[in-house]
Amino acid sequence: MKHIILIGASGHGRIAADIAEEMGYKNISFLDDAYPKIRKNSKWVVTGIPEKNKIRPTEHMEFFISIGNNNIREQISIKFDLSNSPILCHPSAIISKYSKIAQGTLIGAGSIINFGANIGKHTIINTNASIDHDCIIGDFVHISPGVSIAGGVSVGARTWVGIGASIRENVKIGKDVIIGAGAAVVNDIDDNRMVLGVPAKVNKE
Repeated sequence: MKHIILIGASGHGRIAADIAEEMGYKNISFLDDAYPKIRKNSKWVVTGIPEKNKIRPTEHMEFFISIGNNNIREQISIKFDLSNSPILCHPSAIISKYSKIAQGTLIGAGSIINFGANIGKHTIINTNASIDHDCIIGDFVHISPGVSIAGGVSVGARTWVGIGASIRENVKIGKDVIIGAGAAVVNDIDDNRMVLGVPAKVNKE
């Protein structure tokens, strides 16, 4: 199995490393700009971020961005060549063979992705999240643990859906939206909004 190098030695990084190990990766390590202050993340070795021209995927080495912040994941994906980032999918996740999942995406334990769903690149589908049929989830999105998204929903790039939130069928959510924990989204949301509550209402732009 190839060597996988995870960029970002955070708590989310440990989740990514755990999933990689469950998938059979034997050689797992981290890159993080906190090195040398941080040299290990749990049992995995941490080293410093090299210059751009030194992060190059090879036949035997893959890179994966293991950072929860959507904007930082996007910045790193632009800075470095991560064209061969794998999909990290926990073995307990249920993924329809008729769904599409782009490179660099993490799918957490117990998650469900149903028929016709289309998941963008470097996106996080976290623990026990449910993405129903024909949803479109954009690039660099973070779907937090326990989120339920009904069929036909679209979620724009870099949007954050907070833990335990639910989204009604056929709702359209714009880019760079923040949906608060436990919110119930029943109406469309424009770009660059924060929504909270049940039912979810715009808190601020």
